[in-house]
Amino acid sequence: MEDYDVFSEMNNIKTIIMGIDIDDEKFWREEIISNSKIEFMPIRFTLNLKDFSNDYIDKTKSLFIYYFDERNAYNNELLKMKKHFIHYQRRPKFAYIPNEEKYYNLKKMIQEIGIDIVDCKNSLLENIKKI
Repeated sequence: MEDYDVFSEMNNIKTIIMGIDIDDEKFWREEIISNSKIEFMPIRFTLNLKDFSNDYIDKTKSLFIYYFDERNAYNNELLKMKKHFIHYQRRPKFAYIPNEEKYYNLKKMIQEIGIDIVDCKNSLLENIKKI
């Protein structure tokens, strides 16, 4: 049996970013998913993927996806999110959430957990360059 090298394993960990990917599939496919410096964690609001192409579904199938339930009570969803990050030990460095009223509670929860939020794709790309 080979020795396990924890230091080598730690060097292989990528920075995780979260994002609502429903608005621009091409951007996410070409700029984010293909970026070898980061690991993308999509935020989805439904299991229904009818708004995505088959190619994009295939590319995101292996990613760790967070399903946000906007019908869930605020405190319950916040607790679910906290448990999700603790249990799976997958904490994003920042999250892309458009500056729209419908995402208000999601943004508030993510900020409460201590994750930085960017609300435009240019800011997202600038933050990724700094990694």
